[in-house]
Amino acid sequence: MINFLKKHFGIILLAIVVSIFTFGPQLFAINKIGNDFRGVYPINTADDIYYLARAQDISDGHNFLANPYLYEHKDSSPMQFWLPDYIMAKPLAIFGVEPAIGYIFYDLLLSIILVILIYSILFSLTKNRLLSLSATTFLHLGLFLVVFSRAPSPQLNFIFYLLLLLFLIKYIQTKKKIFVILATFIFGLLFYIYPYYWTFFAASMGVFLIGNLLWKKKIKWNYIFLMIGGFVIGLPYFISMLISTKLPFYEQSIYRLGMINTHFPSGIKIIFLFIVALILFAIAYKKKIIKINELSILLISNIMAAVICVNQHVITGKNLEFSSHYWDVSIFSFVFLIFYLLAKFLQKTSFKIYQNKIAIILLVLVLVFAFVHQKNQILSDAHPKEQEIYWQQYMPLFEWLNQNSNKESVVYANSDLSNLIPVYTRNNIYYNRFANLFFISDQEVQERFIINNYWENFDEEFIFDHQRYIWGVHYIDQYGHNLSKNKLKQLLFLPVKDYEQIPQSEIDKFIDLVNQMQAGDLKDYLFNYRVDYFIWDKNKNPNWQVDNLDFLENVYYSRNFTIYRVDHL
Repeated sequence: MINFLKKHFGIILLAIVVSIFTFGPQLFAINKIGNDFRGVYPINTADDIYYLARAQDISDGHNFLANPYLYEHKDSSPMQFWLPDYIMAKPLAIFGVEPAIGYIFYDLLLSIILVILIYSILFSLTKNRLLSLSATTFLHLGLFLVVFSRAPSPQLNFIFYLLLLLFLIKYIQTKKKIFVILATFIFGLLFYIYPYYWTFFAASMGVFLIGNLLWKKKIKWNYIFLMIGGFVIGLPYFISMLISTKLPFYEQSIYRLGMINTHFPSGIKIIFLFIVALILFAIAYKKKIIKINELSILLISNIMAAVICVNQHVITGKNLEFSSHYWDVSIFSFVFLIFYLLAKFLQKTSFKIYQNKIAIILLVLVLVFAFVHQKNQILSDAHPKEQEIYWQQYMPLFEWLNQNSNKESVVYANSDLSNLIPVYTRNNIYYNRFANLFFISDQEVQERFIINNYWENFDEEFIFDHQRYIWGVHYIDQYGHNLSKNKLKQLLFLPVKDYEQIPQSEIDKFIDLVNQMQAGDLKDYLFNYRVDYFIWDKNKNPNWQVDNLDFLENVYYSRNFTIYRVDHL
């Protein structure tokens, strides 16, 4: 162990630095809040609140995470697998640690694991400590520092993909069967971890097997067994998917999640990276810098897999946010290949005697890039946002709910409170923007949103600002795909066209529903779904006409907030 630490001291130091930059800004932000801090923790990204709510739901005993927000859907089928959330949240629940606190600890622990795994893969490929350190610094500290602060995705999820790739590389290099067995197990787990990683690996292995067949003129049975074994472990995943497709609101829910119908190619940036990688690979082979072997085939297969995955819809016609979610693993695949080629170039040319000096220069340049690229983000995260300071006023409300309300009670509140209540209490909420990421009808989504914003002016600006609440990311992704389509058409000198961000017909239909519901009695619509408590933030919602609601009983009052118990009689 001592020898390992001495030999790889640089990566140990980098791992410590990265971990400090990952969890440190949050602690600094808490310190900046000072005496006003009451236990509502600052966040790095908006999605953090979503994952913390899932963690709290596991603490409350809902291990399968069907819907951490809506009481009526707690026991329905899960939209996505829950294993990463379970791995992170269950130990916290056992030891009685709040998810918001525990996830700060995970920022420390998991960032160290990620750094060491990335370095291990690069060192296996390059056999050069300085080059591996440079590439790891570039990837984690330079590009993905903030991305890898989001738990569990990709902070925990990516660890499993890296382990799979590392075991596969080790098997290629040593032919020890233990590595292919471990790779098979991890591949099987990926089905329950993250769909974009298992699909990427499956595509990569498909290309890898074809490449080996063309090169060696024989079938590589160990790799076929790896694939078969992984799919066998993943069989319950496919059964669950099949069951989900039979749900009455399956298609509506999938489209809210980002499904669009298209056969037009996408992922221009990824295709560009593939072309660059292919050219460099071809040059390196022609100059006899590299050989065609299992390792080089695997690395180029990863690049090709990225192109296949972001363009599978060319055949299927179904695109589910593919380009964006494959970007991270595509960048990693590209950097792994580039540094593999660079290491071979330095080893087999006259530059060999200068390779350490070149690696040091490269490391310095990477460190400068990382500092420039991440400085503003780190400083920003270290200062609490105005809303995070305001959130501290909510803690007495959360404490009251935890002490006085029954578990699984449903709370009607504004957007900020509705995002935080599932994180800091045992309660559910009437609606928030994350609640439609699960199996639920479009009709219910829109009704809940309208009821939850009953006193608002539903003009087109308000609708555009809240489209995630109403239609999920469908129209956002559709519009983004259309813009990407136009860019590609421009490159090919083809005519482009203007696209609506949201179809006017859908806006008009939604406004009709709003007018219909606002003309009626709030009580009639409110009680369509369970509601037990009503919280009024007088600062943020002075327009709420709460005094006219005779079914509300005042049970908690402060200068800015009132909690009402709902009388269903």
